[in-house]
Amino acid sequence: MANWFETVTKTLADDKLSRRQAMKKAAGITAAVAMAAAIPAGEAFAATPDSEKCNNPGTCSGGGFRNCKLKKYGNTNCYCFEKIGTTSGVCGCNSYCASQPTCVSQSGCASGYTCISNTGCGCTTGLCVQKCNSTCILADNGAGRTAA
Repeated sequence: MANWFETVTKTLADDKLSRRQAMKKAAGITAAVAMAAAIPAGEAFAATPDSEKCNNPGTCSGGGFRNCKLKKYGNTNCYCFEKIGTTSGVCGCNSYCASQPTCVSQSGCASGYTCISNTGCGCTTGLCVQKCNSTCILADNGAGRTAA
């Protein structure tokens, strides 16, 4: 058992690879694995749609739409809405009801948008709203009810 590393390096080595090169590769792989383990998963991989989730979405009957991802985006126009067909929260930009396309599922919305329901626009109507980011704003030229 004391010579396990030597056994591993001999196994890695072949006719094209010297023993010194095999040991360097084994040490490099070990270092890479150790460094990868130290990186938090949220920072190591690209954001997924689940990263836009939020807790306690507002409802059409109770209101209570809370600001969402304020620390991440610094945008007070991002709110926690109910993702259509679920009770899960998703962060979206507040918008005027009349200016947003309707949807019945996520596939009905363009890339960068999310399908929400149970909003200030209605309890069952699905709306495509922009996913939260640092630049989404409530347009000055709109009028009427808003999603939040």
